[in-house]
Amino acid sequence: MKAFIFLLLFLAYLCDSSYLWGMRKEVYERQKAFAGEKKPSMKRRLVGHDYTRPRIYMLTMVVEGRRALFGHVCGSSNDARMELSELGRAVRDEWFHIPNYHPEVRIFGLQMMPDHLHGILFISKPLACGLSGVVRGFKTGCGRAYRRLVEPVPVATRVATNPRGGPSQANKEREPSGTWIAF
Repeated sequence: MKAFIFLLLFLAYLCDSSYLWGMRKEVYERQKAFAGEKKPSMKRRLVGHDYTRPRIYMLTMVVEGRRALFGHVCGSSNDARMELSELGRAVRDEWFHIPNYHPEVRIFGLQMMPDHLHGILFISKPLACGLSGVVRGFKTGCGRAYRRLVEPVPVATRVATNPRGGPSQANKEREPSGTWIAF
């Protein structure tokens, strides 16, 4: 079973890592025409399938804008490996902690790339929230890690305004009146 999972992950890796072999942009654009129109993710799901039932699912999730936030590929073309960034490690940990929130889910594998990931999970018993609830929880945890590691949000909760309508005394932590302002 592990050999089969490894084969699936390896094939997914080969299919999505054409940039490792230096595919030129014009070749990519020429081949892209055969892929057909891009469908919204909701249209790619199997109509009438019950995603709460016990099954093995292979998921692919892509970073918005295909930004390489998870790390980078290093090594030679014969010995390429993925070196995870801090965010990539947090996403990996979030994936492997799914069973802590959903005990009926078992993780079979994860293959991370700089801008996307492939994961295989097994739903062993019917889920009340379904596969979408599992993915929603995973994405929530990833978003939390992103906000913590990549784009921290200032602590300010209210913006004090001056009579002209703009922020008053900008870039201060607190106004004398005790009101929080934006940085």
